[in-house]
Amino acid sequence: MNKRSALMVFSLLLAVGALPIRAAEHPHEHPTGAEHPTPQTQSSDVKKEHPDQAKERPQSEGKSGDAAAKEHPKEKKEHPKEHPKKGVKEKAFQDQYEKVVKDYLDQASSKTGGVYTIKDEVANKEWNLKLTKVHKSKICMLQANKVCFACADFQEVNGKSKLDLDFYADKAEDGTIAINKVLIHKVNGKPRFTYDSQNNMVPVK
Repeated sequence: MNKRSALMVFSLLLAVGALPIRAAEHPHEHPTGAEHPTPQTQSSDVKKEHPDQAKERPQSEGKSGDAAAKEHPKEKKEHPKEHPKKGVKEKAFQDQYEKVVKDYLDQASSKTGGVYTIKDEVANKEWNLKLTKVHKSKICMLQANKVCFACADFQEVNGKSKLDLDFYADKAEDGTIAINKVLIHKVNGKPRFTYDSQNNMVPVK
């Protein structure tokens, strides 16, 4: 059989299906998506393995703030006070003691033309003063309601100086009040003493 005859026989066999092409023996160049999951699927798996930071580390700003407040309580004030610590402070008593102070000043200045005089041992002089104001809000009872306290502002007569005087009084069992001590607390805003937490007078440093 010559070459031409052989070629014709081969073509005839191929046409009737005697020599089928075996495509299954040659796999695809790139694997299918079923065998190798897509990047989206892998990304989903990663998210499950590693939770969000918000879940692993919940915010605790509020808790930390509360903890800080409990761990560090506010410091108590250690600085001396300008006036004694307030004791019993009732309006009726304040009205009463304000009147006592004013009556005391009126009586003390009745022979000096309404001018109140006080000896200043520190400055070695005598001050001639006029009452400007009794600080009613500062009036209080001390030492188990036996000592009365008040402070008042004064203006120097024929002068420019301003003084702050502290008035102490004893309260008797029958309720009567008698002033027994007057101190020069400030001269032109400069204090000469102050008070500690126990209402003891302490020098100004």
